[in-house]
Amino acid sequence: MPNKTRGTRGTPRSRQRPPTSDPDQEPWWRRRGLLLVALVTNAFFGVVLFSVLTRSGCAGMTGEQLRACQARESVNDGAALIMLAFLLVIANVAFAVLYLSRRRRSSRESPQRTTRRNRSS
Repeated sequence: MPNKTRGTRGTPRSRQRPPTSDPDQEPWWRRRGLLLVALVTNAFFGVVLFSVLTRSGCAGMTGEQLRACQARESVNDGAALIMLAFLLVIANVAFAVLYLSRRRRSSRESPQRTTRRNRSS
């Protein structure tokens, strides 16, 4: 005989929270979690970009060695910057898609939406 005091996942019904539609009652990590992850990711990319731009590996070289090292370093830095910028764009597009897919339906619809029924009257 099934236990009627249990919910679908084994939690007693008295301990289950009813689903809420009020966004003010949701925990902060549900409302702002994606924003925080996006900010941390962008800050990480900013630190990496800054470190790529400010590093110098040609210390102590002179003459032809210095010129060759600077040329090699500028090519490597350019490739690193392009790769990091590409990854940053991909990450931000992914965050935008996640944000748009998680928004509530009521906030996406405009209040002045016209339908065929509204136009005929």
